Amino acid sequence: KELKVEEIKKKELPPKPIEKAEKPKLSLEVPLFVKLENYNQLLASLNDLKIGFQKIQNVFALIEEVEKIRRENLTKLKERLKSLEEKVKNFEDLLLKKRESIERIETKVLDKEVEELKETVEKLRNEVLKVAK
Repeated sequence: KELKVEEIKKKELPPKPIEKAEKPKLSLEVPLFVKLENYNQLLASLNDLKIGFQKIQNVFALIEEVEKIRRENLTKLKERLKSLEEKVKNFEDLLLKKRESIERIETKVLDKEVEELKETVEKLRNEVLKVAK
């Protein structure tokens, strides 16, 4: 009889089908009760996020300022390079003019010396002619 009782008990309890657990619905409503620790932790996390965003914004502002300074310095450097190039060209022109002037002066000096030599030769010729007569 004991076996039958066990069989009856097993028969009385039909197996329960496994039900899928329903996922809790997410709502935008604020729960009525929140642990104070959790609430304070959420506020601290939110504050940390705000501080992080502010730091990122400050970094971007700093990067933009550095880029602005870099562009300004490049512009100034280009202007100074152009100015220096013009000064070198002017200096070169001045040297070439001086060289031409020196060459002209040398030519004038040589021309003058040649003229003096011609005069001296002419005087010597005249003296030789006088002595030969």
